[in-house]
Amino acid sequence: MGAICGTKIRKRRQSLGLTQAELAEKTGLSETAIRSYELGNRNPKDGHREVIAKALEVSPDYLREHEDYSESAVMHFLMEMEGVGYIRPILIDGVAYIMPIQANLEDSVQEWAEQEFELSVGNLSEEDYLRWKAEYDPAGAQKRIKSGGANSHFDWKKAKMGEEWFEEELR
Repeated sequence: MGAICGTKIRKRRQSLGLTQAELAEKTGLSETAIRSYELGNRNPKDGHREVIAKALEVSPDYLREHEDYSESAVMHFLMEMEGVGYIRPILIDGVAYIMPIQANLEDSVQEWAEQEFELSVGNLSEEDYLRWKAEYDPAGAQKRIKSGGANSHFDWKKAKMGEEWFEEELR
């Protein structure tokens, strides 16, 4: 029911050094409700999720349940995102990639890749990486990206789709 959300609440609460009682006090919810959410017995309604997220300093979206991670569900989600103009599948040297098209998403994916790179080379701890993911705010990505956008230096010819395709897509 709410196991994924509950696990995220518990882990984040613990990483902040809060007890269930302290989180309950910060949110105005009962300790019983917090315990029930953490155990996965209940899933918080949107209003409760928002106050919990604020108290835990995370996005309410971070606490949403995403239970169906089947390949089919992921592919349908990606195809939906293509349909609304967020991403596009591309081929580069015969290898498939997913490219963000919408400018804010492009910057967000760029920032995510940079954070993951810093983790992979040891410049960022696993704890800091997980904290970054939990606290992620897409509104700030555009301010943090220095390159002018993830696709600004992209070789469209190598991806087997010309620049004219991209310019037309953005119209």
